[in-house]
Amino acid sequence: MDRLYQELKEDSYQPLPVRQHPIPKRDKPGEFRMLGIPAIYDRVCQQALLNRLEPIFEPIFDDASFGYRRGRSTKDALRKIWKEIQSGSEWIVDADPETFSAPWITKSFSLW
Repeated sequence: MDRLYQELKEDSYQPLPVRQHPIPKRDKPGEFRMLGIPAIYDRVCQQALLNRLEPIFEPIFDDASFGYRRGRSTKDALRKIWKEIQSGSEWIVDADPETFSAPWITKSFSLW
């Protein structure tokens, strides 16, 4: 832990390559998706950062945000969607930051 602390403090931390392992896709015989398995050292780093940052940011996240949040599941997100639909909401947005690069979308959101 001392080494990890020093590396983070000195901005010299470099994650190790992630080991890739093929996992069969459900209902698609012969097709696989890759599962990334980080080194234990990197998982310790990830967890240490999560432990430090989660208490800071969790209180300010929107209640309608469900991705990668402790204690929130896909079922919780679906319940929220149905509740919004039943209350008359007309807009529900599902966005993936990694694929959120279409110029017209980026331009539209920058207007807000």
